[in-house]
Amino acid sequence: MGIVENKEALYRCIELFNECTLEWVDTCYSKELIWNEMPTQSFPKGRSGGFNEFRNTAGQKLRIFPNQTLSVKKSVAEGDYVVFEQEWKGIVAIAMGNYKIGDNIYMKIVTFFKLKNGLIIEHTDYPISITQ
Repeated sequence: MGIVENKEALYRCIELFNECTLEWVDTCYSKELIWNEMPTQSFPKGRSGGFNEFRNTAGQKLRIFPNQTLSVKKSVAEGDYVVFEQEWKGIVAIAMGNYKIGDNIYMKIVTFFKLKNGLIIEHTDYPISITQ
């Protein structure tokens, strides 16, 4: 697939994400996924794994933030790679750490995706900032 098709596939994935179900993972990601998330305050060692670990993490996040949205601020693509600068917003449904139920959380994230045959085979997140 070309650059345009890869970007279109990822924008469709964002649309599915914003429906707040796990369909976005099942539809957009390859079972051979390689996933990495760089360290954050909540996960100082970062997180990584394959499709199952990524899907489980997405499910946990959805339970804590059943109302969450992702918007793309900038994108760059070359070959099989697409990079999105994104803003994630979520409303806390389960208190955790310093966050109370009802808190609005915002995070900027830069994500590097690699696609093959329209599916994401590599996903690396660089969370930039978390604010309330």
